[in-house]
Amino acid sequence: MSESHLEILIAAYGEAGLKRIVATDPPRVEGVEYTVSWQQPKGEIPSALAERDDFRILKFYTKGSSTNHNHAIDAARGEILLMADDDQKYTPESLRSIIKEFDSHPECDFLTFRFSTDGPAKFYPCESFDWRKPPKGAYVSTIEMAVRRSSLTPDARFDENFGVNCPFACGDDQVFLHNLLKAGLKGRFIPMDICFHPGDTTGSRLSMAVMAEAKGAMFMKLHPLSWPLRMLAHARRSGSPLSYCRHWLRGARRLRRLPSHRSPEPRP
Repeated sequence: MSESHLEILIAAYGEAGLKRIVATDPPRVEGVEYTVSWQQPKGEIPSALAERDDFRILKFYTKGSSTNHNHAIDAARGEILLMADDDQKYTPESLRSIIKEFDSHPECDFLTFRFSTDGPAKFYPCESFDWRKPPKGAYVSTIEMAVRRSSLTPDARFDENFGVNCPFACGDDQVFLHNLLKAGLKGRFIPMDICFHPGDTTGSRLSMAVMAEAKGAMFMKLHPLSWPLRMLAHARRSGSPLSYCRHWLRGARRLRRLPSHRSPEPRP
């Protein structure tokens, strides 16, 4: 398997998940394969996927989007792993461009990109940057992230306390980035669109209370020693009401009571 091999790791859930993948009409591209981690499988695998030799579909009877992403990472065979959900649309050109960017940045363990959407626009810096020194306001989404499999360590995984159907319904992408950097991986942002994501993101559909509790848990996860001071400083800068602080504190306390970020690896 060549150094430039790209494997798209798709996290899908239930019968609707595979139908959404079919609707995106994933392109066939030389050197590109798809691995689907299919949680709570139901029904038959659509023939449009079952008949393709560039698709692997693995069944898991677990819950949680981060758990699902970890399943896909653990099963991966390619060198470049692109994180994906079940509703992104790619073009052959964008997938080839990802491979070219990794070839152009041999010093990087991971790269992040942009996605286009017909929903609310996301802020992106105009220039490339090192994720060890990100510009103010920069943040990452899971579907923008690609990493070299050879660079991954046991700690460079998704935290299964964060994500859809997890104790905290969001924050999985930021915590995953934190885990990569904490594990010593080097990464850059590349100002290039790699896919189209329809509609709103998951975070935009969550309530204030759910978002705020996840934010408090993230404060504690990312800054275990200084999280109370950082939380108060953030509240002052943003003019957040006292109710936000209560939710942040509740989230931090909940995280303390939860088990380790990774569950035992199940058999597919």
